[in-house]
Amino acid sequence: MATSEDPIKPCAFVLFGATGDLSRRKLVPGLYNLLLDGLLPERFAVVAVVRKPGDREALTQRYRQNVEKHSRRALEEEAWARLERAISFVVADAGTDVGLRPLRVHLDEIDRDRQTAGNRLFYLAVPPSA
Repeated sequence: MATSEDPIKPCAFVLFGATGDLSRRKLVPGLYNLLLDGLLPERFAVVAVVRKPGDREALTQRYRQNVEKHSRRALEEEAWARLERAISFVVADAGTDVGLRPLRVHLDEIDRDRQTAGNRLFYLAVPPSA
């Protein structure tokens, strides 16, 4: 756990491959458990990068179902609500610089809203061909 001498800094966790099996079965349940363990900062964001437009509510509902199914601990409503509030998604194409502009704009908004100051962790849960 972080102490006042070593605080966990606000950050954005940017997840490419957000709708894939690895994200649903391992990464999101893992983030949920980190939250329960007090290892996520107060101001954090999870940015799901997707290729096709979709519905945030449907995405978070799928994530919730997978947390219930794959987490090592039972779902706690208050903790889930906190994680769910941190989740956003953006449609972006990693194949081109232009395709990534929506992500850049979204991350700038998160920096302003959550004071993450450009502190970002990128996770690429994508097949080798991508």
